[in-house]
Amino acid sequence: HFSKSNYPNVNFVESGLEGFVENEAFDHVFCLNCINHVADLPKSLNNLIDSTKKGGKIYLSIDAHNHQALKYLFRAVPLDILHPHQYDLEEYRTMLTSRGCEIKQEIRYNKRTIFDYYLLIAEKI
Repeated sequence: HFSKSNYPNVNFVESGLEGFVENEAFDHVFCLNCINHVADLPKSLNNLIDSTKKGGKIYLSIDAHNHQALKYLFRAVPLDILHPHQYDLEEYRTMLTSRGCEIKQEIRYNKRTIFDYYLLIAEKI
């Protein structure tokens, strides 16, 4: 989607998150509209965090469930095949904080009936 010539100081890496391995760590790691679609969520989050420098920022956009009953229904019956992971905002916060990150900011970009769309900005500590 991006022409490297338009972004000479940006390092774009094309890889699935589960297999992503980078020898250097980055100051800013963006995972936008992606984490809800991966096959192995814990491995993908670990790889994102491993690729972030200490003190670096991770920008993670998520669809977070608003209703516990629907979250569990979607887990039991795969009604949303494009989103194999069904979590609420607190569960996503915990996924980051339990991996050595501190949530610096939460921005709700879209309020919807079943899911709200958030950008979580976390710092690797």
